[in-house]
Amino acid sequence: MFTNDLIFGFVIFIGAVVINRFLAEKALKWLSAEEKARLLDSFSGHRIFHVVAIGILLLFFLIGSRAWPNSLTTLVWVILVLLLLMSLGNGLFSYVKLKNLSIPKRYLSSFVVRCVIYYGALFVLIFAIGMRNLPQ
Repeated sequence: MFTNDLIFGFVIFIGAVVINRFLAEKALKWLSAEEKARLLDSFSGHRIFHVVAIGILLLFFLIGSRAWPNSLTTLVWVILVLLLLMSLGNGLFSYVKLKNLSIPKRYLSSFVVRCVIYYGALFVLIFAIGMRNLPQ
């Protein structure tokens, strides 16, 4: 069935990322040069933090999979839940930051739509990965 197919999850996720990028580029055209500069400056440190946090999760998974090979299913689920929580936290942080920057409502609405698309696809991917790692 498609809901248990890992390839299906990846296709949905990659499709959502492409749609998300298209919508983000379209939304950027609604901002003035000054608003774009404020947007870029305000998120520069946060992007680095997010990449480091994902790197730490990956390192934790690699070390954990070698240290506890019999608990791989549990480890995968812990990493997936942490990844989902981190992503949701990132989305919430970004939304609050955009509101505080007084970004136009049209851009903010586009951001919310992009989040729904992204997190919906991320949930499908995590579900597909998780189902693959449940005991048979």
